[in-house]
Amino acid sequence: MNYLEIKKVSTELLKIIEKYDNGYSNTKIIIKNLRYLIYIINENKATEELKQIVTEIAKELFTSNKDMGLLSFYIWKDDYEERIKINKHIEKLTNILLNLVIRKNQ
Repeated sequence: MNYLEIKKVSTELLKIIEKYDNGYSNTKIIIKNLRYLIYIINENKATEELKQIVTEIAKELFTSNKDMGLLSFYIWKDDYEERIKINKHIEKLTNILLNLVIRKNQ
């Protein structure tokens, strides 16, 4: 598992989501889990236990509730072009994280 890449992508996602935080509970859960994921990676050496913890946090990010989590997350902006640009970037980062953590471990 590439922890440095996971941390990099998670940090970039966190910055975007915090910037556009709408105060909804789904957003708060995503922010909490991204912060925890970064913290866990910073505080631990690469072990099988760390791999399991990172995988569990990622599963929570992607499947926290029906129609919630990163896979259905989007930012609303009145400016259509800005909204599309931001959400495409979030989708790209989300897919990278999904591939790094979930799909590579199946």
